[in-house]
Amino acid sequence: CVKITGFTVDRKNPHFVASDGIIYNRSKTVLVCCPPGKTGTIRVPSTVTEIGDYAFHYSMASSILLPSKLTKIGYCAFEYCSKLSKITIPESVKTMESATFWRCSALKEVEINNGLTKILDDAFFECTNLKKIKIPVSVTSISSTAFTNCSYELTFYTKKSSYGMKYATKNGYKYKIV
Repeated sequence: CVKITGFTVDRKNPHFVASDGIIYNRSKTVLVCCPPGKTGTIRVPSTVTEIGDYAFHYSMASSILLPSKLTKIGYCAFEYCSKLSKITIPESVKTMESATFWRCSALKEVEINNGLTKILDDAFFECTNLKKIKIPVSVTSISSTAFTNCSYELTFYTKKSSYGMKYATKNGYKYKIV
């Protein structure tokens, strides 16, 4: 169904609404599903506090702009986003579930702002073009499988003596002090 570019929801539906072809919960605090064939830049509304599990599964979006009040990114939320090249995780995000960016083959740059504490299993599994990731000092745990089969050119941008620097050193990744 990768060619679907928009969804509609019956106005009488008590649980879901659609806006610009994207499905949200009734109060528009959870982005439930973005149609995979929707291309270009997707600006997630400021009311959204959670990106649901598999919400952008197979998305063809080239850019996804996350709102400043976002607190949670669900399991496999951006799995197989083959056009997404860069993303910024706002500082309000406290939880990023496992396999968040699983096989995002075009992803080159990730900026995680201060706030997130853990990067879980397979978060960036087979992001084969990932070259740059900013790891803030708030991160105190990174799974041993978080960067499985990523680019050999991956560089961690982090603070001196931070967990990000220690992880990069321990696992043979380059790092730069910022």
